[in-house]
Amino acid sequence: MKSTLFLLVCLVLTSVRSIGQEGKVFGKITDAETHEPLVGAHVVAEPTLITEGTAKEIKPKIITTDIEGKYTFQLPPGTWTIDVKYIGYERVRQRIKVAANTETEVSFSLNPEALGLELVTVSASKYEKKLGEESVSIQVLTPEFIQNNNAITLDEAIDKVPGVNMIGETVNIRGGAGYSANAGSRVLMLLDDVPWMTPHNSGIEFWALPLESIKQVEIIKGASSTFYGSAALNGTMNLITENPKQEPYYKILAFYGAYENPFKGNKKKYYWSDRPRMFNGFAFVHRRKFNDKFDLSLNTAFNRDESYLYKDEKNILRGFLKLRYRPTENLTIGVGTNVAYQYGDFYFIWAADTLPNGQSI
Repeated sequence: MKSTLFLLVCLVLTSVRSIGQEGKVFGKITDAETHEPLVGAHVVAEPTLITEGTAKEIKPKIITTDIEGKYTFQLPPGTWTIDVKYIGYERVRQRIKVAANTETEVSFSLNPEALGLELVTVSASKYEKKLGEESVSIQVLTPEFIQNNNAITLDEAIDKVPGVNMIGETVNIRGGAGYSANAGSRVLMLLDDVPWMTPHNSGIEFWALPLESIKQVEIIKGASSTFYGSAALNGTMNLITENPKQEPYYKILAFYGAYENPFKGNKKKYYWSDRPRMFNGFAFVHRRKFNDKFDLSLNTAFNRDESYLYKDEKNILRGFLKLRYRPTENLTIGVGTNVAYQYGDFYFIWAADTLPNGQSI
């Protein structure tokens, strides 16, 4: 009994002595541009030169950052190398010295990868993966690409992607779909990984998508039925919306344009309109974090298109709302809604070559 008690006391004292000789290393991993905490960053502490024992006898310690981007190590005295990796960002390494019974703060600000191949996608593999590592053909549209092409709706932007073209209202990837308006799209559209298809004919209403809140659009060129079912026979498009950053974000957009005048004959008379036909619109975007657990994304827009076609005017109202709540580090609860309303005329085919007032077209 005495021997057992003596052995137990020795073990306890040895354990306390071991903990007391360790040093605490802690820090925070953030984005160098936005100063946002990077959740789930991979932090490795590699032993280089340990005061007691050899570095080979001590294994590297691995941890991931929490919801606030923070990490903590308890390390034996000596020289350690802190290695930080996060997908889509440049790798950072730093050598530090750890002393017993001390606290050392080592924080890092990571710079995003500069190369386009370092874009991160989720659609093809169902988890974050660098674009250059994908085994399928995938194209990523960025907000800059959409803005530089002056696209008002998403179909105008994807029509400029190699291998993807619009036939009327039907998206066609590498000639695998053809024209199938009102008969079901052979390309699956996702909004934040949720199917975005009309219930009456499985089509895609591009005009109703929140274009101003886009983070990126991932286009898989080819069948994706294994992941997404038979609706992805010709490919998949996933519109991923932007999440709030550390600082509140506001944006107001406005545009105005005109179609070329529909002149007739000697160019002194319009075909069917007494003035150029206009298109215009505006949008408001707001994103903010209320705290580390709750954030909001809001987008409203109005578009008016008088059209170059007779009796084809369109007015569009859109609203997008996304709320997220993170009760724990590994759990996110979200509610999202997208509401769109379109009213106006719909051109199908002219029945005669004269206008209702008798004017010849």
